[in-house]
Amino acid sequence: KNCFSEKQTLFNRLVQLINFFYDEEDGGEVSIESLKSMLVFFSSIKSNYNIPSMTLNEDGTFQVNWRKDNLNLITLRFRNENFVDYLIFESSRYTEKPIVSNGNMNLFDFIDRIKNLNLAYLIENKLND
Repeated sequence: KNCFSEKQTLFNRLVQLINFFYDEEDGGEVSIESLKSMLVFFSSIKSNYNIPSMTLNEDGTFQVNWRKDNLNLITLRFRNENFVDYLIFESSRYTEKPIVSNGNMNLFDFIDRIKNLNLAYLIENKLND
């Protein structure tokens, strides 16, 4: 709750997803490691990020998505052992087609990558201004 103190909507969605998961899944468990990784990611980015869409997959892992438009989006799935799967669409300066990046890596390397490649614009509030 402290991580989402300014994002009550996000906290409420998280609680809703967890409650729904336990109501619907037979014996499945929410991945605590996935939850921790997601919280580490949120705490590492600026507080002025847009609220992403958030899902809880059938395997108990969390996924978030920020979408500005068809050419600018980022989807992250937080896995165990501090790994994240990512899909990034970003605008190209040279063509109308987006630059597409995907893969998986350690969460902390991914956080550095977003900062080093200046991809934070994909999740910041100013996207929708």
